[in-house]
Amino acid sequence: FIQHAGMHAMLAVMFGRTLRGGDDRALCSLISQLVYGSDLDAAFFRYTWNVTLVWTLYFALATLLSVGLFFFGPLELWSAFANLATPFIIGAIFVIEYLVRLRALPRRQHASIAATIRAYREYSQRNSSN
Repeated sequence: FIQHAGMHAMLAVMFGRTLRGGDDRALCSLISQLVYGSDLDAAFFRYTWNVTLVWTLYFALATLLSVGLFFFGPLELWSAFANLATPFIIGAIFVIEYLVRLRALPRRQHASIAATIRAYREYSQRNSSN
């Protein structure tokens, strides 16, 4: 429980606190800069700000749901959410976001989900040493 709810809460804070710094300072914008380089326009940054908002909301809602199910629901339901539904939901968000990006930014080069995950890991490693 601590691992599941705690990680989601920390990610909600990590993503959410970057929303205050402007479109180009949102976490997904920073990660996109690692993927695509510095040739990004205002529309792209607005899009990535919205993606950061979606991830923030997901992580916050998943935290609340995890806490609620753990303390007020059957343990089996919490376990199914934490171990089965969570990976599926995260994968679905990646796929849905990619499909939305294809339509929302049709003239842009589109990185794969794997490239995005690699960039996030690179971003995390850079910031953990600061």
